[in-house]
Amino acid sequence: MRLLDLAAVAHPEGNRIDVRWTLPAAPAFPHVRVVRREKTHPTTPNPASAADGTVVPVTDNGGSAVDKGLRGETVYYYGLYPYKSVTADGQIVIENAAEQVDRANRTSAMATSPAGLAAEMYALLPSIYHRYDTAPPPRVPPGMRPEDRHRGALRRFLDLPGGQLDQFYGYATAILGFLDLERVDGALLPLLADWIGWRTDHRLEFGAQRTEIRNAPALYRAVGLVPVIEATVQRVAGERSRVKEFVDNVATTNRPARLTLWQRTRRQGWSDAELLSLDASFGGRAAVAAPAAGPPWLFHEREQDGRFQIWSKELGAEGWTGSEPLADGPLTYKDPSAAVQGGNIVVFWSAYDETRRRWSIQSRTRRDGAWSKTDTFVPPGGSVDIDRRKPVAVADASGLWLFWLEKAQGRWVVKYNRHDGTRWQITPSPAVPIPAAQTPPVLDDVFAVFHPANPQKPLWLFWAGQVPVPADQDPASPRQTRWTVAYSVKAGVNPAVTNDWSDVRYLPKGDDGDHDREPCALPLGNGNLEVFWSSHRGGRWAVWHNVLNVATGGWGTAERLTDFPQPARAPVAFTHGDTTVLVFRSSRSLSYQSRVYSATTTVDARWSGTQTLHVRDTVMPALRGTYDDFGTYIRDAGRDGVRTDDDRYAADTVGVYLPAGTDDRRVSRLRQVLREFMPATNRAVFVHDPGSARP
Repeated sequence: MRLLDLAAVAHPEGNRIDVRWTLPAAPAFPHVRVVRREKTHPTTPNPASAADGTVVPVTDNGGSAVDKGLRGETVYYYGLYPYKSVTADGQIVIENAAEQVDRANRTSAMATSPAGLAAEMYALLPSIYHRYDTAPPPRVPPGMRPEDRHRGALRRFLDLPGGQLDQFYGYATAILGFLDLERVDGALLPLLADWIGWRTDHRLEFGAQRTEIRNAPALYRAVGLVPVIEATVQRVAGERSRVKEFVDNVATTNRPARLTLWQRTRRQGWSDAELLSLDASFGGRAAVAAPAAGPPWLFHEREQDGRFQIWSKELGAEGWTGSEPLADGPLTYKDPSAAVQGGNIVVFWSAYDETRRRWSIQSRTRRDGAWSKTDTFVPPGGSVDIDRRKPVAVADASGLWLFWLEKAQGRWVVKYNRHDGTRWQITPSPAVPIPAAQTPPVLDDVFAVFHPANPQKPLWLFWAGQVPVPADQDPASPRQTRWTVAYSVKAGVNPAVTNDWSDVRYLPKGDDGDHDREPCALPLGNGNLEVFWSSHRGGRWAVWHNVLNVATGGWGTAERLTDFPQPARAPVAFTHGDTTVLVFRSSRSLSYQSRVYSATTTVDARWSGTQTLHVRDTVMPALRGTYDDFGTYIRDAGRDGVRTDDDRYAADTVGVYLPAGTDDRRVSRLRQVLREFMPATNRAVFVHDPGSARP
């Protein structure tokens, strides 16, 4: 029900506003509640606190209310709510919100305060006027204040212009606060918005308009950023959205996936995957050294601006520390491996000299809290001119074993040696005796482990090689190879004995067409080994694990440990107290909360790189077109140079994912408004997304 002749007027006495209205003929709701609020209009007839508003007593239910005790030079906003009845606790009964709650039943006024100008004018008159101005009024008008009854006629007369002058003074003083967003009259907010080029949404309450203008400078400074686009969508369309830049979905030949470091921990069960470090590389397994006294250390490969380095970090009481460089010289450094020997941490890595085109193995040792200088490893009787790379270090009870790939007669073979704390024991270094029939043409991903609880102290050596697919799988096709995890066991700890290696055995595959590689093993308390590896089962790389029964040689049931769609590879596991920590690499996208608009999260998919779709992969094709799509495609050029919302895969395109069923008129307005908040070289497309829920 809309009230008539609604007005709010500041009283000349000051600190008071009179509200007046007229009820329509035969009103459906004969009573009116008046609610007052500062900075914005009240939105409820039943305020729960002073922040929601204050109920003003109605002096005449026919149409007036007097609001006293107000602050001067302050704008007050009133909402009037017609009603029939109230509850026992004084709450208005809303019978028909469409009729009782009407935005037209609102008004506002600025209260003034007495400035004493009438008294000042009276004081400026000659004293003779004061002397003869003593006659009391012949009749005391109703409502006159007691102090006014003893004033003369002249003094009372000056109260008439004095009250108006007090109001003029209050209005003039209020002008000083017109740039104060907390004090300025809400009716002037569109003017302030126009001064900075902000389009006012008049549907918003004054409080929301003040917030928009206050945040506008920061938004303008961030023009083109994804959070600003989402904030604009929220303001214009009133919808929560998700915004995605499609630049990372455009395939390029020079952008491979860059894998960041992630981890999962296990006590009673496995935790969710969490980001460990943004130090990224195109591959490379991290290495862990866990001394008996002191925190575990993590060593990992890092690529930055085309340079490959080795960095390190510690696991402290509050988590992993920041990364620090360990090998960052002029060469290319990759493939770290670490072990603990005699309480010291020894780290090996590959170093490639582009000038000499030569691979070598370098190392550093941490003793007494300090790192040694870099040494180049040359085995006894070996030559510095021979290519050596991909070192793998493992410590037994009293010595340190080192395995590496060495180039011999044009192919890479696995060699090893043992350091007893004083010297390398074997001259020359023997090769791991892998039978010729089981030697893959390409061998990689070597990993070695001792089991401290096994009295025989056997050494397990794992690797991955390209093994031919059985011919009976597809006799009509040429023989193909698949990466396969293999292992052999050395029964004794004497490095000079080379005939105690077992036959080569293989990790069971889920299917002959699967790729399995990058194995690592973790000794268990019951004498068995838990083996982790990366597998391409299902058409995408993921980390898997299984348990090897050392006594029987049997395997349990393989289980996948990473379930997100982006690839996960290169696992390494270690124990820290009662916790198992699994570290691996993944190109998983990252989410960030906006500092500009707190309700916005931004997805950073730059790590995914250019993806190659495997024919067995069903996940990536299913994500095409969705917000979570991390696949890469050729640029959408449109038809005849005209691109629509369906032509979205381009470096200059930003996708705005709106809830399904969003009004097309709002989308049309968004197309116009968003141009102000995006670079001129970019464009926005709009996608109806079931995954974007309404607030």
